[in-house]
Amino acid sequence: RHAGIALHEIFEKLDFGGPASDVDATVADVLHRHRFALDESDLRITATIAMVNRVLRSTLPAADFPLRVVPKGKTLREWKFHLPLGAVERHTLADLFAAHGDDVAQRYAPVLRAISPQRTFGFLTGVVDLAFEQHGRWHVVDWKSNHLGADLANYEPDALEPEMFGSHYVLQYHLYVTALHRFLRMRVPGYRYETHMGDVWYAFLRGIDGSARGWHHHRPAESLILALDALMAAGGHA
Repeated sequence: RHAGIALHEIFEKLDFGGPASDVDATVADVLHRHRFALDESDLRITATIAMVNRVLRSTLPAADFPLRVVPKGKTLREWKFHLPLGAVERHTLADLFAAHGDDVAQRYAPVLRAISPQRTFGFLTGVVDLAFEQHGRWHVVDWKSNHLGADLANYEPDALEPEMFGSHYVLQYHLYVTALHRFLRMRVPGYRYETHMGDVWYAFLRGIDGSARGWHHHRPAESLILALDALMAAGGHA
């Protein structure tokens, strides 16, 4: 967990398109403050710099650009949101995923149904690691430091699905996108989900090697986001 906090801080502080010296300095500073490195020659600094550069230089799956081309001024870092849930019954969310989701959401619905509490009430608070705009669309990235094994095969896109389901990251990013959808609707003239909302990438940092490994990519179905949005709107009046 402590390592994950340090890695999140590195990506929060970095100007993705800045000079290589900025990456070196930021990594060294963060690792020193979190007591992961004793001096500048510590191999953990070298390894982390290499990992950060691989992440920033890798072309995002299903996209035509890497994160290093995204200007800092077009990003939201550690973006906090609050969503009004109102009263949500045990199977409400699972029913929405099953009825309005695409194949990923529908496969996840039974997992969600198994863990849903009897009833939830109140506001949902969350923090999005990174939201950014590129080519007129807004996207979401979440940094994950999970250790899924020493074999790179464990980080192949298909192999990541059990972790995405079992840790309920699928629910997490659908709520992130719903929050961003509501945010953009109030601020972007003529906003439309199909036009302005982009993709979600979960970056499993230990497995990213310049290929598709380490990345879980998905673009949530508009129908499900609109259904979640309607649920939040109803919650706001409860």
